[in-house]
Amino acid sequence: MENSKIKILAIDDNPDNLTTLKALIKDSFPEAITFTAMNGTSGIHLAAKEDPDVILLDIVMPEMDGFEVCLKLKANSILSDIPIILITAIKGDKESRIRAMECGAEVFIAKPIDESELNALIRSMVKIKAANNYKRSENVRLAALVSERTKQMEESIDLMRIAGKSAKLGGWNVNFEENRSYWSDEVAAIHEMPPGYTPTVEEGINYYAPECRDRIIKVFTDCAQNGIPYDEELEIITNSGKRVWVRTIGEAVKDENGKIVKVQGAFQDISELKIAEETVRQKDIQFRKLSSNVSDLIFQFKRKPDGSYCVPIASEGIKNIFGCTPEDVLDDFSPISRVIYPEDAESVIRDIEYSAKHLTYFTCEFRVQIPGKPIQWIYSKSTPEKLPDGSIVWYGFNADISERFLSQRELIKAKEKAEENNRLKTAFLANLSHEIRTPLNSILGFAEMLNEPDISHEEIKEYASFIDKGGKRMLNIINDLIDISKIESGLVEIFISKFNLNEQIDDIYGFFKLEAEQKKIKISLIKGLPDSESVIHSDKDKVNAVLINLVKNALKFSHEGIIEICYEKKEDFLEFSVKDSGIGIQPDHQDIIFDRFRQANETITKNFEGSGLGLSISKAYIELLNGKIWVESEFGKGSKFCFTIPYN
Repeated sequence: MENSKIKILAIDDNPDNLTTLKALIKDSFPEAITFTAMNGTSGIHLAAKEDPDVILLDIVMPEMDGFEVCLKLKANSILSDIPIILITAIKGDKESRIRAMECGAEVFIAKPIDESELNALIRSMVKIKAANNYKRSENVRLAALVSERTKQMEESIDLMRIAGKSAKLGGWNVNFEENRSYWSDEVAAIHEMPPGYTPTVEEGINYYAPECRDRIIKVFTDCAQNGIPYDEELEIITNSGKRVWVRTIGEAVKDENGKIVKVQGAFQDISELKIAEETVRQKDIQFRKLSSNVSDLIFQFKRKPDGSYCVPIASEGIKNIFGCTPEDVLDDFSPISRVIYPEDAESVIRDIEYSAKHLTYFTCEFRVQIPGKPIQWIYSKSTPEKLPDGSIVWYGFNADISERFLSQRELIKAKEKAEENNRLKTAFLANLSHEIRTPLNSILGFAEMLNEPDISHEEIKEYASFIDKGGKRMLNIINDLIDISKIESGLVEIFISKFNLNEQIDDIYGFFKLEAEQKKIKISLIKGLPDSESVIHSDKDKVNAVLINLVKNALKFSHEGIIEICYEKKEDFLEFSVKDSGIGIQPDHQDIIFDRFRQANETITKNFEGSGLGLSISKAYIELLNGKIWVESEFGKGSKFCFTIPYN
């Protein structure tokens, strides 16, 4: 349906909500006509007057809420085919969703309304309305045809002759014992012969069109000789030369000895039925042409009295949804059932059975796995109807919502990630402000104490030492912030140079030796290469920064024991490790310690100095050098941090 022909009715007691809905609709359907109503009563009257293609109905309204309005609309035989989208202000409102289904609403959407979701739903609802209109017109036509045939069948015995004439239905027989044949007046009339006309068998056969004679001779002979009944639709040529489609039925009559003595049957002019069938066939062709460019599946789904399923009517969209053709499922549901995702199949059948039992709208989302294609998410919506023979048919559509489903899932993940990052950054900034204030207060405090008049030389040296320590601590924090800022913005550069790795390890050992001795911790070195082979090409400053950070952490979180600094050559890489006997890291925290703004355990590390950025900076540097970094730790027994870099 073109945008210019779409009519949308929005019912909401809030004028602002109606304005918002009209704006959303205007953006995607600029030529659509939008009607609004501020209460259920006027909305129902407007729906009856304008016959919209879809109704947007708010749940919470005074006097008559959305559920009551929906029930009244669906109870009206004229308005019941208009698809309804119920709108609620609460996401995940399971009770309202159940009530919406019970009221007959086609779909349920929550505020704030996602524009793309609303657009997709409106388009789908318009398709449902078109399908409902098609179904209604077909039902009217079929009901008229059934009514006509039923009326003819229910004529009394006294009016049988008139009924036979009206239905162009007559009887005939061939009596072999009496060597005669009989045609009723209606059979004679169909052949355009006068009443009482009685032909021979050969004369009767000669009325059949040449291309049909072999068939009628075969089935009549099989019936006369072997008792095999027949029911055929063939063409005859009447006395005036007109071709007429007839249905001829024959069965054998036997005497008490089992001998075939007669063949008798019925004969009917079915030209009108053939015309009707051709009309239906042409309409089916038109339906397929109209739906051939729609990727969604429009269908009539049937549950037979024996409990089996089939799809008598299906658009070409079935190829996109289930990977089969309309012909594949005319009398067989297996081409569909075998591609429904195994974990979803049970719930789909359960929902179908529930809809069949209660004649409620069927709505379901499930996965489909067509061989050679990725898994698809399918949305299915249909309206059930019970037929006189006990069959249940559903009229509806299936749509591929994979992109929408995946987009929603990615949005949820992104939202959760953003919320987690915000929380971590907030915690990080709180810790950082503490880390900055502590040394700054120390510097300011001891600087003020240096101004006291009777301060001793020893006190000056002590205060200056505290100021120096606080300044270095602040400098380290600022350097970390600068480094992480460069990493975040992608401005870190790699400078490859030639340097002696063993000499660098010795320098690091010398740098931390005094601090380790003061804490009664022993530092041991294990060098994997002799001095003559330890000259490598890499970024000396980055490697040095990583090693210093790992050793500094080892000293920070160790109170005694040994810190082991080691490296060895493994194929084309150098593998470094810094092992300590400190507090260790809990298993569930080992995967996050390299994340920015995270520390292994805030409840522990807040007792130690540091910004918490060192490991994330180290990870970034190692990855820039095409290496890897990881940790091996047992809580309470120490940790071993390892990393690799290419060997030259």
